[in-house]
Amino acid sequence: MPESRGAHRGSLSSSENALSGEALYRQAMAHYRRREWQQAREDLMRLKAVEPGRRGIDAVLDELAIFIRLDSLRSAPSAAPSPAQPRPSAPALLTAARRLVPGRLAGLALMGVALAAALAFFAYHLVAARTAGRPRDLHRAAPALAAAGDWSRAIDAYEEWLLWAPGDAEARRGLWAAYCSRGDQRARAAEALEEQEAYAQAAEQWQGALADYQAAQQVDPLHAPGPGGALAERIDAAEKRKRCATLLSQALALRSQRRWPEAIRALQQVQAEHATYASDRVASYLCEAFLESGQEALAASSSLAEIREAVRLIACASEILPTATWAQMALWEAEHYLQGVASAQAGDWDAAVLALEPLAREAVDLTGGRARTLLCQAQKERANQRYQAGQWPGALADYQALAARCGQDPSVQARTQEISLALTPAPAGAPLRARAPAAATVP
Repeated sequence: MPESRGAHRGSLSSSENALSGEALYRQAMAHYRRREWQQAREDLMRLKAVEPGRRGIDAVLDELAIFIRLDSLRSAPSAAPSPAQPRPSAPALLTAARRLVPGRLAGLALMGVALAAALAFFAYHLVAARTAGRPRDLHRAAPALAAAGDWSRAIDAYEEWLLWAPGDAEARRGLWAAYCSRGDQRARAAEALEEQEAYAQAAEQWQGALADYQAAQQVDPLHAPGPGGALAERIDAAEKRKRCATLLSQALALRSQRRWPEAIRALQQVQAEHATYASDRVASYLCEAFLESGQEALAASSSLAEIREAVRLIACASEILPTATWAQMALWEAEHYLQGVASAQAGDWDAAVLALEPLAREAVDLTGGRARTLLCQAQKERANQRYQAGQWPGALADYQALAARCGQDPSVQARTQEISLALTPAPAGAPLRARAPAAATVP
C-alpha cells in the first residue's frame, strides 16, 4: 500500500511506534484483502493516530469510504432490489411520496425524496465508473513500477491488485518480489550507513528491511528462495544487524560521555551477538574504552587494590589490540608504578627507586604526579639508610639526585654538605725548600 513503511524517523526512541505502526498496517491490509472495509478503516484510523506523518493513509481511507458507500448502496433495498422486484424509478418514488404525504407537506417531501434519489443514483454510477477499469490499470502499472525499481509504489499497486483478484498468482509473485527487493535496497542503505559510522540510522534501515522481509514471508510463506538467498536467512541477518547497530550506536553515545564501563558492556554485547559485525571498528572502540577506563582509574587510585584494577583494564586494552603502541606503553608505566608502590609499602626502597625512576623520564605521567612524589620519598629513605650505615658515597649520590629532581630541602642540603666535607681529603702542608750545603771550613 502507500509509502508508509519507507518513511523512517531519525531516532531510535521511535522504534516501538514504528513496530506498532507496521502491525496495524499489516492488520489493516489483511482486512482489506478480505474486503472487510470497515475493519480496515478502523485499523488505518488507529495507524494515523499513532503515526500522523505516515504518507498515503488518506488516499487509502478515501478508497475505503467509496467501498463502504458502495456496499451500503448494494445492501439497501432501494439500491439492491431482488430479481422479482425491479428497481423503483424516480417517478415511482415521487408517486409513492404523493400517496404517503397529504396536503401541503407533499411538496416538501417530494423535493426530499427526489434529492435523495438523485444523490443515490449519481453516487452509485460514479463509484461504478471509477472501479470498472481499475484491475486493468493495476495489471499494467504494477509490473512497470517494479521494472523501474519504484518498489514502494509497486507494492501499493500489487496489494490493490490482490484486493480485486485475491487468487491472482502473478500479483502474488510480484508482491513477494517487490517486498524482497525493497528489503534488499534498505539493507544496502544500512550497510552504507554503517561504513559512515551512522549506526542509529543504519538500525532504522535494518528495521525497514526486516519489516519488508517479514511482509514477503506473509505474502507467500512457501515461495522458493530468490537471488538474495532464503528469506528466513535474510530475516535472521536483518534482526541481528539491527540489534548490533542499535548496541553500537548506544556504545558510541556512552563513549562520547566517557561512561567507559557501560560502553565496554555494550561493545562486548555486539561481539557476542555477531562476532564479525564491524569487527575491526568494534575492537578499536573496545581497546580505547578499556585504555581510557584504566588510565582514569590509575590517575584516581589511592590503594594498591585500585592500582591493580587499573593495570588489569589497561592489560585488556593491550590484549585486544597487541599492535597498539600507546596501549603497550601505558601498560608498561602502570606495571612499573604498581611495582614501585608495592615495594615502597614493603620498605624495599632499592626496588621502589628502581621501579619508579624510569617513570620520571617519561613525558606523560599517567599517575597524576604521584609516581614522582613516591620516587622522591623512596630516594630520600634510601639515602637516609645509606647515611646511617656509613655508605656515604651512595648516600651523597642519592641526596644530590634528590635535590635535582625534587627541589631544595634544608635537611637534604645539610646532609649533602656534611657528607661532601667528610669525603673531601684535608689539604697537605707546603713542601719545605731544600737548604744549600754550607761551605767546608779549611783546617
